[in-house]
Amino acid sequence: LHKPEYSRGSRTKVMNFYIALYMLLLDEFNTKLLTPDLTKKQLEELHSQATVLYKDYLDEKSFNFIGCPKGICKEFSGLIKDIYSVAKLRTSKPLYQAYDHTFNYLEKFWLPQFFHSNEVSDIFLFKT
Repeated sequence: LHKPEYSRGSRTKVMNFYIALYMLLLDEFNTKLLTPDLTKKQLEELHSQATVLYKDYLDEKSFNFIGCPKGICKEFSGLIKDIYSVAKLRTSKPLYQAYDHTFNYLEKFWLPQFFHSNEVSDIFLFKT
């Protein structure tokens, strides 16, 4: 994924793009996570994906940080320490809290922007 150059005023637009992208990736991850009887290879792949989700979107130092509360991020991080603990994300709160946080943000701040469709399409085309 190409990270666009942006001015200070367009940071919010870029952030909205990454929040929407995180929502899609989290939904895909959750679908895979809910597969019953995961093999070791599937657990390894899920662990790798969970680590990327954390590093790219839940780590406060990340450019793409989505602004989740620290508690959610810390708990998520603790559940991805090894490949076998990643399956605990199925029934733990942080995965769903991160999803809720993102959904609520998009609903509150981004959904109204769909009335200005040119602005929304510009986000996906990296126009500023």
